[in-house]
Amino acid sequence: MHEKLLAEELVEQAVTKARERGIGRIDRIVVSLGTDSHVTAESLSFWFDLVKPGTIAEQARLKIDMIDSGEGKNCILLVSLRGEALDAHKRNRNRPRTSQG
Repeated sequence: MHEKLLAEELVEQAVTKARERGIGRIDRIVVSLGTDSHVTAESLSFWFDLVKPGTIAEQARLKIDMIDSGEGKNCILLVSLRGEALDAHKRNRNRPRTSQG
């Protein structure tokens, strides 16, 4: 369950940073995960996918880079996020859909 809490904190941090930058939808989150963190990339990805629904990160892909965290250090660090600007997100959501056929 430690991984679930990490995933929840990661999503919260990413959403906060995105809002500070005027991002309305997060497409990609990149994190560095320390080798001494006792968390696997697979487990973090699993929990990330379970906790992101209902947030602006619900469509986000998670990229995890493993880093040597040194002796006794454990870390997970939000490196970057990419998304669509809040203005563009609102425009796209309000744009009438056209059918092709």
